[in-house]
Amino acid sequence: MQKTEVLIIGAGPTGLVLALWLAKIGVKARIIDKADKPGTTSRALVIHARSLEFYHQMGFAETAIKRGIEIKGANIWTGGKQTGHIAFSDLKENITPYQFMFGLPQDEEEQMLEQQLAAMGVSVDRSTELISFEQTETGIQA
Repeated sequence: MQKTEVLIIGAGPTGLVLALWLAKIGVKARIIDKADKPGTTSRALVIHARSLEFYHQMGFAETAIKRGIEIKGANIWTGGKQTGHIAFSDLKENITPYQFMFGLPQDEEEQMLEQQLAAMGVSVDRSTELISFEQTETGIQA
């Protein structure tokens, strides 16, 4: 039986970032995913400024930024005519240094996050699924 402090189920962006934060503060975590390999398609395209702020705190915001594109605004079209424009650069610099939406396909983001984890000595256990768990007086058996 393998002992771990934290078991993370799912190697999507949320699980991968949680594993990174835990590794950074020295908490032993195991991350599992029932898929046999990382995703090859994107289920999300945009990373918001707050995520980039977290990535900056972990030391790899610039790595992420080099992989994607800055989205500085969006046009709104109605009936074939432009009816509006939203400038993301209107975000105030005193709120965030990342004054843009950021385009990075989810599968590429996951690949980057797994590379960051690997550099910290953590890997995703693939083809591994949580079937059941039981809470005991001393912990949880999964």
